[in-house]
Amino acid sequence: MTTRLTFSDLNSLNEISFIGGSTYTIKFVVTNQSGSSVDLTGATCSWKLAPFGSDYVILSKTGSIVSTNSFEIILSPDETSDLSGKYSHQPLILFPSGVTIIPAQGIITVVKGLQ
Repeated sequence: MTTRLTFSDLNSLNEISFIGGSTYTIKFVVTNQSGSSVDLTGATCSWKLAPFGSDYVILSKTGSIVSTNSFEIILSPDETSDLSGKYSHQPLILFPSGVTIIPAQGIITVVKGLQ
């Protein structure tokens, strides 16, 4: 799943659904309000997951920058096997200048695997 982030959008990430206990990769492509690429060189990218309607973070991951303006989060089976339901997620970017932004947020639905 690739999601495009722009600084003008909030609650704009595509809704994601996947089966808990599986490996899932979320890729974020970051652009500014005019659609130009944002240079992530030297930035630290991370991601947080919380139950929908809550600000209690249950999973936090450090992202891997995969190109000048994109990063990805890889969720392992162990991290998602006990999850089920609707969650909010937010990517975070800490730039070398010390500025941290949360460019968008979205909804993830995790479905239990059939036994």
